[in-house]
Amino acid sequence: MLKSVDLTGSRHSENMELAANQKVIAPVMIVVYLTAIAVMLMIVLLRAPHFSYTLDDPYIHLALAQNIAIGHYGINPGETTSPSSSVLWPFLLAPLSRTIVAEWVPLFLNMVFSLGTCILLARWLEPRLRSAGFGNPSIAGLAICLVLAANMPGLTMTGMEHSLQVLLVVACVIAIFRVYEGGSVAWPYLAAAALAPAVRYENVVYTGAVCAALLLKRRYGIAVTVFVVSILPLVGLGLFLHAHGLPPFPNSVMAKGGMEASSGRSTGLTHLIGLVAVNAKNLFVRPSRRIIFLCLLAIATCCVYLRRRYTMWPMMAVLLAAVAMVLVGPYDWYFRYDVALRIFVLLLALGLTLHAMKGQKLLAPVIWLLTLLSAVAFLPPLLGSPGASLQIARQQYEMHRFLQQVGSENVAVNDLGWVSFNAYGKFYVLDLIGLANLETLREKKRDTAWLDRVTKKHDVELVMIYDSWFASPPPDWIKLGVLHESQQYFESPISTIGVSFYATSTDAAKRLLPQLGAFRRTLPSHAWIQAK
Repeated sequence: MLKSVDLTGSRHSENMELAANQKVIAPVMIVVYLTAIAVMLMIVLLRAPHFSYTLDDPYIHLALAQNIAIGHYGINPGETTSPSSSVLWPFLLAPLSRTIVAEWVPLFLNMVFSLGTCILLARWLEPRLRSAGFGNPSIAGLAICLVLAANMPGLTMTGMEHSLQVLLVVACVIAIFRVYEGGSVAWPYLAAAALAPAVRYENVVYTGAVCAALLLKRRYGIAVTVFVVSILPLVGLGLFLHAHGLPPFPNSVMAKGGMEASSGRSTGLTHLIGLVAVNAKNLFVRPSRRIIFLCLLAIATCCVYLRRRYTMWPMMAVLLAAVAMVLVGPYDWYFRYDVALRIFVLLLALGLTLHAMKGQKLLAPVIWLLTLLSAVAFLPPLLGSPGASLQIARQQYEMHRFLQQVGSENVAVNDLGWVSFNAYGKFYVLDLIGLANLETLREKKRDTAWLDRVTKKHDVELVMIYDSWFASPPPDWIKLGVLHESQQYFESPISTIGVSFYATSTDAAKRLLPQLGAFRRTLPSHAWIQAK
């Protein structure tokens, strides 16, 4: 029979509950998470020529971290650039970025942060589930689903900052419920809310939700302090970039947020309106996003139902922040941009539904439905991560290896990460996408003439690109070959097109062809260069 327990009891009784009931969620989540990571690593290490993350992007952070360690913020010597989407992440990597363990540091940090998420969720959620009458089997099943709902294995294997983002967002949810329930908010949760925007810019929304809840509970000093501290790193980086003649936002934020296309107020407003319309439509059209709508619906319903029991304005403010994030926030990009949003609305929905249960058995399936559907949305990265790692190892890592052997050729690429790692001072890397080059980011007419002009400007003699991403190559370019990788088991869900190698002049082709021929003989199995 479902029990009803007041969740707003004293701090002492809550601590006693935590000590007594924290028995299932943390161990189950940790075992499931570590097992998934072990299996993924085993597959990748046995089949790949070199360990690689599931994306090329983490190597951008590592390259920037290497240069931060020697006092330079950028990819190429003498050029200050902002290729990282996170203010904090490259600085966390910097201390060990020039050691032999540099490539493994993101994996280690992500595992630590994911384990922290497991423990934090257990401390907050398990007493609430037990108070609502859930037994050990149900709690264990929900714990397994939560590992997937937070995409913990998938985010770990990206090598990016998103595992830390999820940890901080979970802390923000706990802080919101502490305010909502009338209790005090411990300083670690406030610190997490203040730190969150430095990890990802969009985390300002989650920090703002915490601050709004505090303000509506008349905790003005704490709210203002958290908000001011949270924006200091963003303002600091913006001022630094402005002092070097750059926009106040990182190139990656502008590129993936569409800001580089905004030449005026009307253009920016048009982009925002279009983004809101597309995201609102996708809540109903795309199956994987319907769970977000269901969570929002559950939050709104609980707010109405609980309005006589609690002061609902703080939670309504949080709901509005969540809706704003749903409508304008980033999505997808290999199952990582919207994980924090999904776990944010899921935990809000679960917490409020547990408050509303009060012994009502009929609401228990709602907990299961929301958690299970959230987990199913992240099955693809769980199954596809080994294949994605293998692809990066057989393409971008091999591009990196070829450049390290050639040694002195300025290069133009559309994938910046592996190529720029350990490259500082050896050769110039021209990023044709614009994450590390403001000029290419702002270019709107990326035609053949532009490719010819920009590569000549930077004395580029080797180009390694996906042909389908660009216009026809300039007539002076000579195609040297195409790097392919075969798909066997554990296929990657991301595209598997070949990387074309070009020399930009006849002299460069004469020099590079023998080197490419020698390199071809060193390629691992399942990777080859098709001669042209």
